[in-house]
Amino acid sequence: MTDASKVVAITGASGYIGTRLLQRLEEDRSVGKLVAFDTKPLPFPIHNIAVYRRDVAQPIDDMLRRHQVDTLVHLACVNRNAANPRDRLQIPQLNEDALRGALRSGARAGVKHVIYVSSHRVYGAFANNPVPLTESAPAQCYPEAPFGYANLLSERALQEFAENYPAINVTILRASTVLGPSNNDERPAPAFPNRLWGVGSNPPFQFLHEADLAQIMLDVIHRGTPGVFNAAGEGVVFFEEIAEITHRRLIHLPAFLVYPAVWLSWKLLLQSVTSRSELDTTRYPIIMSAGKLKQTLGYRFRYTSMEALTAFANFSGM
Repeated sequence: MTDASKVVAITGASGYIGTRLLQRLEEDRSVGKLVAFDTKPLPFPIHNIAVYRRDVAQPIDDMLRRHQVDTLVHLACVNRNAANPRDRLQIPQLNEDALRGALRSGARAGVKHVIYVSSHRVYGAFANNPVPLTESAPAQCYPEAPFGYANLLSERALQEFAENYPAINVTILRASTVLGPSNNDERPAPAFPNRLWGVGSNPPFQFLHEADLAQIMLDVIHRGTPGVFNAAGEGVVFFEEIAEITHRRLIHLPAFLVYPAVWLSWKLLLQSVTSRSELDTTRYPIIMSAGKLKQTLGYRFRYTSMEALTAFANFSGM
């Protein structure tokens, strides 16, 4: 059931997922007002919105209170590739600082619902991962995988927040790699490097269409549903299919050769996209079940993993 008085604030509103969500919210007349926070301007105009150029690690409770925000969607994050080991450690901390700042402000301003888009990578790439992974599986990503680890730290901060503020609903969406036809410079990196390194196998991957993620967030906003939910498009796409669709060169090597080669190229600053942790995800893919999401929200995905990848590849001219 929708609520016409909903006032939704989005941090990281100028980013890839933020702009897609804003477009969907603008189309929904049952939403009362939108509030956007980002250090960058919005790439296009949105009606009925208050926009603030602000780092949400700093207090934003005055603005949340002024607009009587009841739902806070936190998408603000540093999504660049780590350029060096020090940068790899700093990125998770920057993201955690932004989240904790937004949560403190939200609590002081009296928000009723916090939504966070996490990643399938919080589960970590391990040989003993069950297929598929459900939400009951432990989130155990290591610091060596900066994107997954940053989300793991953020999830821990959210769990702590939920315990301290039980009256505020907290929703975490663990999304597989989000793809689609939107053109946004803030699309999370890495998309697909020019070379795809394989470890002698043809593993499966999942993708989530940006339109499905936006609709899932909209449903969660209206329902106020708390909890942790996996979100992944139907079906899988195999590694060799990814290389073919994206027109990338696929290089298969034994593990004892490919890991040193990637480590050396990273160390010599020859590339900053493929790391040892990225190789782990090709060796031990993270495949999730979205059954809880379907059962709880009654959601039916519009796009398969293959359709999400194809939409991205076709739009990007790959």
